[in-house]
Amino acid sequence: MTMLLEDSTFLHYGVDELGKTQNAAHPALCKAVIAFFYTSSYCVAHRRPDIFQKQLPLECLALVCMAVKFFVLVYYFTIY
Repeated sequence: MTMLLEDSTFLHYGVDELGKTQNAAHPALCKAVIAFFYTSSYCVAHRRPDIFQKQLPLECLALVCMAVKFFVLVYYFTIY
């Protein structure tokens, strides 16, 4: 668990065909992004289609990654 937190490996999803780490490519992150930014009651993507229509802003991805890290930390400190 500490390795997941120290190296942020919970954000990685293996390597691509060139052997490069796929950062922030885990399917769970994708589902969290879609759930919050595109389908939730808040649904910011529908309010700002000019920003969200073609791609997710990096700041939004960073927000989701930090939220996931927060929940991993809460789980870690609750268990240990």
